[in-house]
Amino acid sequence: MSTVFQHRIITSFSKGFAARFAAILLAAIATTISISDSIRRSASAGGLAAGLRGEYFDNEDFSNLKLTRTDATVDFNLSFGTPDPLINSDTFSIRWTGQIAVPSAGSYRFVTRSDDGVRLWLEDQLVIDNFTPHPETEDRSAPITLNSGQSYNLRLEYFERTAIAVIRLMWIRPEQTNPEIIPSTALSTPTNANPAPTLTSISPTAVAANSGAFTLTVQGSNFLPGVVVQWNNAPRPTTLVNNGQLTASIPASDLQSMGVVNINAVNPLPGGGTSNRLPLTVTGGYEADVAPRPNGSNNGLITITDWTQLGRFSSGRDIASNGSEFQRADCAPRSTLGDGRITMTDWVQAGRYVAALDPVTVAGGPTSPNTNAVSEPSDDSNNESTSNPPVNLFGASMKGLFEPGDSRVVYAFARPDNSVAVACSSQGNENAFGFSVNFDPRQWRFVSAASGADARDAAIFVSDRQIANGRIGVAMALPPNRQLPAGARQIAVLTFRSRSGNIPPSSPAIEFTDSPVAREVVDVNAKRLRASFAIGDSAFGHRALAFRKLSN
Repeated sequence: MSTVFQHRIITSFSKGFAARFAAILLAAIATTISISDSIRRSASAGGLAAGLRGEYFDNEDFSNLKLTRTDATVDFNLSFGTPDPLINSDTFSIRWTGQIAVPSAGSYRFVTRSDDGVRLWLEDQLVIDNFTPHPETEDRSAPITLNSGQSYNLRLEYFERTAIAVIRLMWIRPEQTNPEIIPSTALSTPTNANPAPTLTSISPTAVAANSGAFTLTVQGSNFLPGVVVQWNNAPRPTTLVNNGQLTASIPASDLQSMGVVNINAVNPLPGGGTSNRLPLTVTGGYEADVAPRPNGSNNGLITITDWTQLGRFSSGRDIASNGSEFQRADCAPRSTLGDGRITMTDWVQAGRYVAALDPVTVAGGPTSPNTNAVSEPSDDSNNESTSNPPVNLFGASMKGLFEPGDSRVVYAFARPDNSVAVACSSQGNENAFGFSVNFDPRQWRFVSAASGADARDAAIFVSDRQIANGRIGVAMALPPNRQLPAGARQIAVLTFRSRSGNIPPSSPAIEFTDSPVAREVVDVNAKRLRASFAIGDSAFGHRALAFRKLSN
């Protein structure tokens, strides 16, 4: 079958636009659409009924079918009413299918008058397309040459958004100038029309922007020879595997922009029609692909450079921009493609991608921070939550700091060189730590942060954006899949200097806090672990006097 379009012009006008329509009409007079005899399709063997088959849906996207009936003509001014008691007066859609036969050969123009959206196909060629909410508007096709004694497949789709509902299907016959309703004598419907297909799933459901052409697999039912998969209502090359599966070739040009695409399938006329729609997301790339900023490499490879950049995001040293960059950086939990926060878990998950412990995943999930996001730690702890007394900076050691069997505690204690050591009563499964420290900037000057004696291989980032207010954030992680050995382990050393020389024992000290980096301990699987963060008093010769339970 072939259809030759010399040219197609669709014109639309409503009240107040007559002048513009007249100009378009004059330009279109010399153009016609010729539909050859080879594309004519015969009616199915089951016979014909007068009129068009109408499918009525109680929503705008043709997915909630309520009834099917034969309408002699399409000539409805429903005002604020409904076409049927089963259908609401607003947000409904109707699809009419059937065949049309002209009384005499010649040049015809099809005309619709609608409020709201309308589109019309003749032999699979879209001849009117105004599928938008609008007031009562008349749309006309370009002239189409039709032959007498032949039947042509026709499909009309209409949706109503709100308020007044109007839909009329008309034509302008040869030698006429005014449109008239197409009579029932020119319309027919096969009594055993093709069914509409149904989609149940598509694979993949997400692809990265600019990632190249791919094959889309569609699962469903009622797929017939001639069925076509549509990408945002545009047909794509389709292979019928069986009546429950299709594949479609999606070109690279379809992946140039991010967003959500509607996927559906259309069975051929007579009957047939459009299936329900399933969403496919064109994302900004891959989870944890964040370097170089802002778009990442977008090549499906997560490298140590991405891991390092995730550390900068997790520490607050860099801020991920809302949108695609945030979506790719927020990669944990992996099962939900993020949780609306960029924390130590995201850094660890990036390391798992680098080490090929998890397969690289197309980006998804939140595109901006979720301030209400809450994640529970993955193991058990019943430590009490109390205030954090300050730590004074004079000599202490880790000896006797933790008793055997202590639950996981991250503890700060002073050292003789005016530094603060941060230790952990490790359970042997920790990979990364995050915390923030408050200090008095009038008396103290922060100098540096370094990995501790038991975490020499850890990468460490310090966020100093709030240092003027006496607050720093620390994020540190061991290499991917590396665990801190069990026992009392020094993980970090923070160095301060007094602005007036040596720090006297009575001066205010530090306290743990959650800004700019939240208190967090993460295992090698990017899971949060229960932990307490504690500050001791000046004695340091006994266990911590106070604990603060890690809350997420």
